[in-house]
Amino acid sequence: MSAYSKRAFARILKDQKVAAARQAILLESLQPHHMDSRSDLSSVPPVEYQILLCQLLDTLNGLDREIYLARLKGHAFAKIDEALSLKAGTSESRYREAARRFTR
Repeated sequence: MSAYSKRAFARILKDQKVAAARQAILLESLQPHHMDSRSDLSSVPPVEYQILLCQLLDTLNGLDREIYLARLKGHAFAKIDEALSLKAGTSESRYREAARRFTR
């Protein structure tokens, strides 16, 4: 019984840590130097750019959206994997797949 309760508490603490990390990532602002350098968005007004970005992100599922936003905020893939409790390299492959879908 003791082992079961310790394991249950460990899961709860891990879930809380993951939720806090996700919340911290979502609250950070976007870093403009992490945007795609191939596209010239200097002529697009900021409001329209935000609307376009939201429309693109709405096409992604929840986890892909979190990964893409975290990357836009300048986080390394290793940090994203750790914050979202993913296997190493998962966030990078999902990010690249989402970026490929955006360019279609």
